[in-house]
Amino acid sequence: MIDWRQKSCAAIVVLLISMNSHAQNAQNFPDKPVRIIVASSPGGYLDILTRAVAKELSTTWGQSFIVENRAGASGAIGAIGVQKAEPDGYTWLGATEAHMVTNRFLMKNLSYDFARDFVGVSVMAKAEQVVVASNSVPANNLGELISLARNTPDKLVYGSYGVGSHPHLFYAKLGAMTKNELINVPYKGVAPTVQAMRSGEVKLSMMSVGTAKPLLESGNFKILATASKERHKDFPNVQTTDEAGYPGLHSAIYILLLLPKATPPDIVAKASAAVRAVLRRPDFNAQWVSGRGFQVVASDSKGVADLIEEMVPRVGEAVRDAKIVAE
Repeated sequence: MIDWRQKSCAAIVVLLISMNSHAQNAQNFPDKPVRIIVASSPGGYLDILTRAVAKELSTTWGQSFIVENRAGASGAIGAIGVQKAEPDGYTWLGATEAHMVTNRFLMKNLSYDFARDFVGVSVMAKAEQVVVASNSVPANNLGELISLARNTPDKLVYGSYGVGSHPHLFYAKLGAMTKNELINVPYKGVAPTVQAMRSGEVKLSMMSVGTAKPLLESGNFKILATASKERHKDFPNVQTTDEAGYPGLHSAIYILLLLPKATPPDIVAKASAAVRAVLRRPDFNAQWVSGRGFQVVASDSKGVADLIEEMVPRVGEAVRDAKIVAE
């Protein structure tokens, strides 16, 4: 008859074998090609940075990293592909914060959830957004823009790159904070919005520093504010939204790497450390991050979870202010 001591010993042996197996898996990882699914079309910054990191990891680990673009449904197609993948560390997801946070408020039957289905590898980089206006707009900062909105019979119009995009949510929240309604003119993406600014169709928008720079260099546009806690190093004389009197009115694009939720923690930690090491190299940063208007974040797995947790209530409030109905 097997007594409780034998059962306890057997359980300990099984636990030790399991722990040793996980340790061996992490030690040998990766021992075959790794696939990274990017939840966007080729050519965007999410795709560019993910491919650059993948190339460096391939050199570091001596294994192929195969990057596959799965665009569609605002990134949901790519995310679902990784959600359903084997959680063995060999299928990663390249995504933005919008795919993990904004989608949950815009899509009625979203089948994935960050907390339930994914674990973070790293927040690789971010691009803080700036408020851009045509020089013909009689305002030089955010306070003057709001005064203009209050004292002008016609409502101010801004261009965005679609419903639920960064400009849409930012101006909706700004309008709610100041009790002004600003009119959204949605375009099909960033490039058409920039073109609308260039052509004069709209005189106000919001975009990342890297996207805004060509407009500013033309001499016909100006920055009214940076939507962040701290001033941007490229524009030290431009006020932040906090300094302008609108604390917490922040907006930034975040580039993430994720894994399926049940991936062994040791593999997650190893992947995260390797990615952070790449991002923190000055040569890599200069070529692929800061040189393109982004900033290195290089967070660990907890940093991804903390970012998502912080953003969910803030984005949810902005979506309500924008009166967006999930579809």
